[in-house]
Amino acid sequence: MAARDCRGSGSCRLTDRGRNNVAVLIVSDHPQDGWTDFLADTVRILDNYDVRGVAIIALFKEETAESDQALVAYHNMTLRDKQEAASIVEADVTKRILKSNLREMLQELEDEESGDD
Repeated sequence: MAARDCRGSGSCRLTDRGRNNVAVLIVSDHPQDGWTDFLADTVRILDNYDVRGVAIIALFKEETAESDQALVAYHNMTLRDKQEAASIVEADVTKRILKSNLREMLQELEDEESGDD
């Protein structure tokens, strides 16, 4: 079952129910930012897994009085889980950097092999 209901300036979104019949409701005064749909979709995906812990990192558009530039929140995560999550993020960043530069790197290797410095 899925439903969408908006009231006033806020946006309310109820996603499809997953295997555990969990409904996701997100209320925001800024539905145009897209993060509310992303978050609801992510929670719906997570509902299909046996999740042991969750980390959320939100980067703010500008520095606020309450915090610097980000919100970091954890649910049911030990220090070791946090270290594991950080290494997964680092590995993803490395993979994306390599993928975005792969053609250039391969060309450099070919040039080195052919002696064209």
